[in-house]
Amino acid sequence: MSQFHYPRLHFSGETVIDPATGNNNYHYPLVCYEPNTARVVLPPRIYIHHIIEEDTLKVIREFEKIIQYDSEGDTYISISAINTPEKFKRWMTIPLGEDREDVDFHILYQVIKTEKEGKLLQGLHPGYWNYYGTMNFSFEQVLIHSIETEEKTFRHDDEIIEQSMVHELLGSEVYFVNDLGKRNAVMIDVSPAMSIFTQVFSDHLVVSKNGTTLLKHNCYKMALRQINASRMVDSSEIYASSGTFYTSILFESPGAKGDIQSFFEENVDRPEDLLGIGVRYDLYGLEENQQPDYEKLGPRSNPACTRILGTFYPLLKNELRSASMDRLLVPGKAFKEKLKFGATYVKIDKAQRKTMLDFIGAWPLQLVNGNYKPFAFDECRIVFNYFEPHLPSKHIEIESSCLSMESFMSKGGIYEFVIPADVDLEALFDISIVITLKGKDTQVLKELPVRLISDQTGLYREEKDNSDYFLNNDGTPEKCILRVIDRGRPAEKPADISVHILQPKSYSKGMDVEILDSISITGQSAFRLANRGYGNFFYVFFPFENNVIPIDLINYMLHTSSYINVRVLCDYQMVERGEELTFEIIYEELLKDYDLIYPASGIITPFNSQHFEKIHSFLKKIMVREAWGKYLYMPSSRDMPDGKRKLLFKYLDQKLKSSN
Repeated sequence: MSQFHYPRLHFSGETVIDPATGNNNYHYPLVCYEPNTARVVLPPRIYIHHIIEEDTLKVIREFEKIIQYDSEGDTYISISAINTPEKFKRWMTIPLGEDREDVDFHILYQVIKTEKEGKLLQGLHPGYWNYYGTMNFSFEQVLIHSIETEEKTFRHDDEIIEQSMVHELLGSEVYFVNDLGKRNAVMIDVSPAMSIFTQVFSDHLVVSKNGTTLLKHNCYKMALRQINASRMVDSSEIYASSGTFYTSILFESPGAKGDIQSFFEENVDRPEDLLGIGVRYDLYGLEENQQPDYEKLGPRSNPACTRILGTFYPLLKNELRSASMDRLLVPGKAFKEKLKFGATYVKIDKAQRKTMLDFIGAWPLQLVNGNYKPFAFDECRIVFNYFEPHLPSKHIEIESSCLSMESFMSKGGIYEFVIPADVDLEALFDISIVITLKGKDTQVLKELPVRLISDQTGLYREEKDNSDYFLNNDGTPEKCILRVIDRGRPAEKPADISVHILQPKSYSKGMDVEILDSISITGQSAFRLANRGYGNFFYVFFPFENNVIPIDLINYMLHTSSYINVRVLCDYQMVERGEELTFEIIYEELLKDYDLIYPASGIITPFNSQHFEKIHSFLKKIMVREAWGKYLYMPSSRDMPDGKRKLLFKYLDQKLKSSN
């Protein structure tokens, strides 16, 4: 897909994000969840193998008799007082050091610090800031505020709009609707231990105005493709970041007169190549309460909110459904201390002699009097560098005046610049593009010429499955197809790719990193997963001949999306007990993990035998693999292995037969 196609419909507003944070292990070395097996850690643990401070070790020695080793040889202290589901759920919402149940361990909370922020465990919530999160995601008052055709930009506040269809579309609302009629989608991470690939599953994306539906369609799984960790220049940590998602809608038949589909069909340059609508949006300006009072909040969620800017645009043949195939600029030097630009897509239009840049999640923003605006630079240039050293580079000035927030919003973050007459258009493919600030050596963005990308990025598979197929968008198993992009075009020559694999460790925040293989790909190729057993795996692809792991591995992933995140679900086989299945067995084997880590699930669907018998048919309907891409699929986290699912179905069928 390419967000640079016309027409473009830009929308903005706010979103509400309601993640469940009990699986984050954010306060490591405190551990409450094992992400590779998707199991609760009961009793919870405090890991101590990494601690070297003598004052802390002195306290730890007082617990010498109860220090244990995990399967990877790391030492921990089990908080043994928190040993039942009831105690665990209560403990997760109480600041550490205030619960009488674990008073013998308070002295540890007073000396052991978190690895991420260096804070004492004392006073922190084990369940973090949204223990009762529902995983819901919704658009709030998101409206189409401007429309760009090749000839003109129309804004919602324009007094006179000649095109009647443009008039109808401006001011229309964009939102999700699920099969229950509620305005929610579900947002989850493939790997909760390393929240890099986030995905959104929705039943319908809707655009309507004054009661008239202009679009209602299911869309491809929405994929987080770029993260800019330092977007907000006046903020820090997660509040400084923004993330850009991509998805698409495929047309199944000609559009009805007056709807969005017919508008694209009538205004796109190449109607014969039109497959559907591409969608990309950026979430920024995060607001969340990280210090909730669970005593006052009760068993209710504590959602976060963001601002959103996005675009609808034509999806054409041979384009990806959840990623851009255009040329990519990646961050170079910092423009201020550790602050950097985000990844930026570029397209060269030879026919119109212009270059287009997508700054939607890339250009730094600052908060001024409660409103965001693009950060201004004294001098900013787009530079075209010829590979031949004897040819001088050419450049285009980016005027700060064109980067007002009004302009940024009305253009959806996309800017167009005329290419100087002395730039050889025929040589543009063999030119390296960079963005510089004042001082010719300050390259804040530089082109990554070759990259590998796939629509199949957040994948799931059973441990016992050795095929080349994965669950991705819906319940239909599909292969993972890798594409090599060379300066915005499918590669015509073989590209040498180094494949690296990252695997987060079972209980700790560390990970194993190794070079897996070197492959040569031309155009596209199916990817075969290495057999590594169960767990979370990141396969990262580097277009370099030398097998060297880059120092900034994580940022490479955040900026390029040149990786695949695979969750291999742990094989499960319950030991035969020679007895009838009871709800107590089902709770212990299956439901306890979700009840304690995602407690909202047990509130929405009460975990008791009477309720499960009552909704027997409904449960089976929303837990079959065919429902994988639906909002209602259970569990929402999509981490229950097939063996456990079959055990639950066996219990439900047994109870149904008994009642009949």
